[in-house]
Amino acid sequence: MKQKTIIWDWNGTLLNDIDICIHAMNNMLEKRNLDKLSTERYKDIFTFPVKDYYAMAGIDFNIHSFDEMADEFISQYYRDLPKATLFKDVHEVLKIINGKGIQQVIISAMEHNALVDSL
Repeated sequence: MKQKTIIWDWNGTLLNDIDICIHAMNNMLEKRNLDKLSTERYKDIFTFPVKDYYAMAGIDFNIHSFDEMADEFISQYYRDLPKATLFKDVHEVLKIINGKGIQQVIISAMEHNALVDSL
């Protein structure tokens, strides 16, 4: 069976945004005198819904609202987003697949306009 479409996840699959995610979270944690995350810890605890991830990172929702934390994270993430790069060989892989006439689609949890801008 010939592949007709490939669906790509943007964040963390094509876009290497792990460093800016960790930076944004560590800024939040540092402001609250909480331990910062290492890359390994981030990978161990990151999950959806992100509220659970925030709690595992040390955010106390009895003190800070989820909306406050989410807004703070997103603001820092979007400031840093231009620093994120694609993973090695992404351009080449996408070009090869495109050359085979296979439709490619990107999905993301990112807000639509921000996604379009980052693409």
